Amino acid sequence: MGQVSRLAAANGGHPVPRRQEPLGSRQQPCEYAIRGIAFNDYLKAIPLMAYSIRDQQALYFLTFSVVEWVDIFTRPLYKDIVIDSLRFCQQRKGLELFAFCLMTNHLHLICRAEDGKALSDIVRDFKKYTSRQLFEAIHLNQQESRRTWLDWIFRSQGSFNSNNSTAQIWQQRSHGVELRNEEMVQQRLHYTHQNPVRAGICYRAEDYLYSSASQYAGLEALLPVTLL
Repeated sequence: MGQVSRLAAANGGHPVPRRQEPLGSRQQPCEYAIRGIAFNDYLKAIPLMAYSIRDQQALYFLTFSVVEWVDIFTRPLYKDIVIDSLRFCQQRKGLELFAFCLMTNHLHLICRAEDGKALSDIVRDFKKYTSRQLFEAIHLNQQESRRTWLDWIFRSQGSFNSNNSTAQIWQQRSHGVELRNEEMVQQRLHYTHQNPVRAGICYRAEDYLYSSASQYAGLEALLPVTLL
């Protein structure tokens, strides 16, 4: 008798419920709070959203997710690579950044490109550069106990994508929404800043270091943005 059958027999013949992970044990975006869309429905919809920035100067809400939802951004070293790259994009690439939140396996931005710049080009360069830097940092970090596992996942994902010669860290498709009115802006701004609160990381959004919520609360910011 297999293990599942033995457990069922011990449970009076009834199926044994699967153990549920504790809330916050896996850092995916929690329930999609915008318009009451359930989290599972939100995830199912993402593959159908062909990522396209149609208006290169429009204001967008963007989400970049790590392949297989790997929690790579649990170490400051890796998070700082993303923050430094965003800062460079602000200073040298024409990125106008209005809000951000970096979680353990995804990044939210509210941004647009300066006149004469293309937002899709900035996004492409950002993801390409950070992928290379993160993959290198994983191998150089002597404290990285997950190196073999991370290398296997990112190389495996890269082998499925002809656009990558070695490894893939960010999912190929990114979720983008053009913010056409003030209501949409405020919805996404609130959703972005509340991510760590919903994940149980902090009680107040402004206490989370890798987010622009502190600047909106009048506090010091790790990465200054333009307030909406």
